[in-house]
Amino acid sequence: MKEEKRALNLERFIHGAIFEARPDVMAVVHAHAEDTLPFRLVSATPLRPVIHSGSFLGAHVPIWDIADKFGDTNMLVANVEQGQDLARCLGGWNVALMRGHGFAAAARSLR
Repeated sequence: MKEEKRALNLERFIHGAIFEARPDVMAVVHAHAEDTLPFRLVSATPLRPVIHSGSFLGAHVPIWDIADKFGDTNMLVANVEQGQDLARCLGGWNVALMRGHGFAAAARSLR
């Protein structure tokens, strides 16, 4: 069997931790949507759906800041502990914003 030479993808820590914490979840999406950046910076203005097509967000969108627990980092989720901390912030919600990074979304299906 040929040995794999490629580096493992860091995002496995985000996906794996959410799947581990949420047995109801069948799909995890992590992205870097710049449109959500202001909502990750200003917690006094929460991200909320304003039209029906945004209802998947739910009533609350938590904000996870890697610096709160892990200090000054490059903001990448680079290990199991960081992934699990993000999953705890997500809790039972559908989306968690990640300050300075992006967001993680969890759903019962990819659709």
